[in-house]
Amino acid sequence: MKLKQFLLATISFGLLAVALFVPQISLRLATLPGKKALAWLAFFGLYALLICLYFWVLKKDAFHKLSKNDWVAIIVGYFALTMIKLVYADLSQWLYHQTDTKNDNLIRAAMGHNQTTALMIVIIACIFAPLCEEMLFRGIFMKLFWPQKFFLPIIISGLLFGLAHSNFNILGTLLYSALGWTLAFVYKHTKNLSASLTLHVLNNAPVILVFFLGIH
Repeated sequence: MKLKQFLLATISFGLLAVALFVPQISLRLATLPGKKALAWLAFFGLYALLICLYFWVLKKDAFHKLSKNDWVAIIVGYFALTMIKLVYADLSQWLYHQTDTKNDNLIRAAMGHNQTTALMIVIIACIFAPLCEEMLFRGIFMKLFWPQKFFLPIIISGLLFGLAHSNFNILGTLLYSALGWTLAFVYKHTKNLSASLTLHVLNNAPVILVFFLGIH
């Protein structure tokens, strides 16, 4: 990849990454008195625009019907994610006397504001975040950077995924990076964003629903 091409790709990806966080403005609106209707309008409107933008950048059919081999990759990937989280929990308890990540605590705090923010968090974590993050960190990143290579884009995209999530310490960053590496490997192996998206949803949904039921 030539330097000019790399710089243009980096700037483009950076702007698209910043755009990922714009719809979260609606969470702030939902905490203000009398702004719930506006918050829901901003919530769905901004995510719709973001998803359309990402689809436009991809410019190809990145989502396909799941095959038998895709499901095998998803099952193996889910087992790997489970093992990664168990190892993280043991290490974090041993080193820092805690098992939650900063990202988990921020999610709980946002869900605790009111029913509206709680429902928004559930929708984000189970639908919008997996969809947008897979399109950005897997689909778009691997289209812009080293598309002909296998492991290099997996490693870099996983690190960026880890850095994009809030963490108390390096171990938390490594946790999310490892999750990103697993999702990236599944996508690169299957060449199907539907596979990594399904795995992402399966990883997020149970935890978020437990948070939601525990708070409300």
